[in-house]
Amino acid sequence: MQRRWGVKFWDYGSPNRVGESNLAAVTWALRAYLAGADGLLPWNVIGGDDAYTTPTDTALLVPGDRFGVKGPIVSLRAKAFRRGQEDVELLAGLARRKGWNRAQVAEALGGTLPDWSSGDWRHVKPADLDRLRAAVYQAFDR
Repeated sequence: MQRRWGVKFWDYGSPNRVGESNLAAVTWALRAYLAGADGLLPWNVIGGDDAYTTPTDTALLVPGDRFGVKGPIVSLRAKAFRRGQEDVELLAGLARRKGWNRAQVAEALGGTLPDWSSGDWRHVKPADLDRLRAAVYQAFDR
């Protein structure tokens, strides 16, 4: 459907829980991109004022009133989604420069991609993503 009719696919799910590694958001974005998704849609991301004192898994945005801010305040978990999107943009830029599709990008990066086939992100370390970024930058120069 994507190739034939240009249908856009969005991966729909939940952000990582409070207390879990924010690397889950980064790797979700990368995995979704390499699998063919055009974007992510975390479900129900607006928290109430109580999210400041009670961990709330879905609260990526919280009211700013308590601090005199008009509008929402963004959580660190939302910033992890931004980091993931920045990494996806690196991969997409590499694909454009080389004329590659997503499968070719994944193949070119080979062993630098974390093994996320199990869907368990707890084993991914910041150093894994650092190696991935370095490999992308090197691939730009080749």
